[in-house]
Amino acid sequence: MHSGNLQPRDQQAKQPQARPSGQLERTGTERSRIALFGDLRLHEVRSLDLLSAARAPWTELVERVPSATPFQTWEWVVGFARYDRSRPRVLMWEHVSGRLVGVLALCDRRSLVPGVKRLELIGGRLSDYPGMLAEPEWLAACEQSARAWLAGLAQRPLALLRGQSEVPPRWLPALPHRVLTRDAAIVVPLPSDMEQLLASLSKRFRGNLRREQRLVENARLEFHTPANERELRAALPVLFQLHQLRKNAQNERGRFHDPRWCEAVTEIAVALQARGITRLTILRINDAPAAASFDLRLHETQYTYQYGMQPQFSAYSPGRLLTRRMIEEAIGAGMKRYDFGRGVEDYKLQWSKQRREINDVIVARGTGTLNAWMLVHHGHGRLLYSPLLKRAYLAVRGRAQGPAADANVPERDHSAGKA
Repeated sequence: MHSGNLQPRDQQAKQPQARPSGQLERTGTERSRIALFGDLRLHEVRSLDLLSAARAPWTELVERVPSATPFQTWEWVVGFARYDRSRPRVLMWEHVSGRLVGVLALCDRRSLVPGVKRLELIGGRLSDYPGMLAEPEWLAACEQSARAWLAGLAQRPLALLRGQSEVPPRWLPALPHRVLTRDAAIVVPLPSDMEQLLASLSKRFRGNLRREQRLVENARLEFHTPANERELRAALPVLFQLHQLRKNAQNERGRFHDPRWCEAVTEIAVALQARGITRLTILRINDAPAAASFDLRLHETQYTYQYGMQPQFSAYSPGRLLTRRMIEEAIGAGMKRYDFGRGVEDYKLQWSKQRREINDVIVARGTGTLNAWMLVHHGHGRLLYSPLLKRAYLAVRGRAQGPAADANVPERDHSAGKA
């Protein structure tokens, strides 16, 4: 698979055929299936080793698709797949000229129903915008051939798809489905300079920003953005620690409790830094780390992915100070949008009311399977978020950290701000 310069001919006449002709090919001990759909070859790649060979054409595809997000890059998908240890079923569409024109990163995972596997998007559990990546002129063809291909996977009665703007996605066969979660991301349209943005905010919010600036006039503020891999690897543990401090102060576990996830995020961030996508910034107040934000830049959009804050500095509103800095730098870099990521919290709405819809969808081959899964899912959710289970977790954490651990946890930060 390589990158070519041929453009599609008559797109109306070159739609994929409804019935794929599948052929099994073997490469060593790994397998990949190939099917023909008109001028497209559909590869189903089931091996991370085979995906490694697709890095260059995948990266070129991301650059050609204006709507591509960092969560659809090769670095993100493969990095998450290695962490998640799921079995990939990545669909890749190659034009007869040899150019990669579409990717759909799926995987097999165990479901809550014993003995039943389900399809998911790789990285869907911890990504805001996973989904099909395709050149606009070939998107309809990729969606049609994906429907035909997935219709033949009778052994996969379930699909759990997170972070979708369309319900259900157009690349899925017409099957019973339900929306598990309706959510949104707040997106800030960025003008040409910060003054224009500030002028568009509410009078009350502008007053809060001015008061916070006066509050830190006598403090030493330093914003540091790693410029190379060595600095990035040294800075990421600061992000992890600040994130955990904030979450633990809210009696939550936090995402970076898992050393393997910290390692995975580190490798993904380093790989994306080489492409100019990673944007990590740490705010220090009086030489102490106060807040950190891990952002990603691609196609004129800056995405906030993870952040953290030292609760002891809450009086300075370090989260909002850092948000303002990140937005100012995004405007300076020519970004057109600042995407806060999933969740409609008040501190985001202070910057913008524009929303981008995000839905988690469950799809099944029959209503009976769908109803059974929904029943198990809701029961699992009630157990997972029960007060009894939360108290048990806090008790275990207290024993692990010592008798005074929970007594020293700062109060939850109720001040508006990013962290």
